[in-house]
Amino acid sequence: MEVSYLKLFSLLVRHEYFGGGPCPDLVVEPDADTARLMQGHRMRLRQQTGGAALFVGIRNRVPGDGKTGEQVVRQALAKQPLRFLLTVREPLFYQYTALDPSASPDASVAVFNNLKIFKDQIQDDGMRLDRPGDLEIMPVRGTEPGTYVSLDRPAAEVFGIVTVHLGETAMPPVQTGMKAVTIGERQEPAYIIDLPARKARWRYLVAGADEGAEIKATDIASGNSIYFNAPAPAEIAGRQAQIHESREQFPVLHDPRGVFSATLASPDGHERVLPLPSVSALKASADGKGMVAEMVVLAERVA
Repeated sequence: MEVSYLKLFSLLVRHEYFGGGPCPDLVVEPDADTARLMQGHRMRLRQQTGGAALFVGIRNRVPGDGKTGEQVVRQALAKQPLRFLLTVREPLFYQYTALDPSASPDASVAVFNNLKIFKDQIQDDGMRLDRPGDLEIMPVRGTEPGTYVSLDRPAAEVFGIVTVHLGETAMPPVQTGMKAVTIGERQEPAYIIDLPARKARWRYLVAGADEGAEIKATDIASGNSIYFNAPAPAEIAGRQAQIHESREQFPVLHDPRGVFSATLASPDGHERVLPLPSVSALKASADGKGMVAEMVVLAERVA
C-alpha cells in the first residue's frame, strides 16, 4: 500500500548567537508518549538544522467510517497534545544563551506552547511561540499538573519542552489569535522559538600600546559607535597595560564579523584590528551582576 505524507507543522529554534538563524546545538525529539502516538498514526519527524517538521501518513479513505487519514489523526491529536523535547547536543549552548534554565541546568526546563500566540508575534515565516514573561521555567521533580514537568530522560540533556495543541478542524484549531502561514496551497504553521544571546561588556587588556591610544568600535548594523570608559591601569605578566571596557553590554555572536568592528588607534593615525568577543572570552564581572568578554592584546609594533 502506498502512503502519502502530509506536513502538519514545523518547529524552528532561532538564536541571536547565530545571527537570528537556526540553532544547530538543539535537537527536536518527541517525548515517549508522543513517540508512541506518532508510531500509531504513521507520523514521521524530519530533522532539520535548528528544528524539525512533522508529517502524517494519509490514505484516501479509512475503511469503515469514510474519514480521511488526516481527519483521524486530528481527532486523536484533539485529545492528546504533542510534546517535543529540545535536547542539548552541545554544552556550549548554555554559555552563549542568555536564558539559562536555572543556575543548575538539571533542575528545570523551559516550557513553550502554541496556545498563546499574539498578533505582534506573527511573522511572515511563522509564529513565535509564547514565552510568558521572559521564559517560563518549570521544575523537573514530580508530575503534578501545572507545577512540575515530567521527563522520560535525564533533565541535564533537556533545555525545553514544546507542546503543540492541534485538533480536528483546519489550522488553526485553537481559537487564541493564532494564525496559520500559507505555504503553497496548504496552511502549514511554522512555530518559531527565538532565543537571545548572552550579553557582555567588552574588556580589552592592552599592553605595549602607544600613549594616548584609544579603541574605536562600531555596531555596524546600527552604525552607532561603541563607547568605552576611560582606560584604567593594569598589569599583564609584569608589564604595564591598560584596561578598556565598554560602557554597555552587547550580544556575543558566533560570527561577529560584519556586525561589529574594533580597532586600536594610535595618536599618529596607525590602526590595528582588534579581536571581537567570543564565548571563550566570557567571564563573570567583578560585581557578579553581569558578564564581560575579556581579550588580551599585545600591541607592540614590529619594526
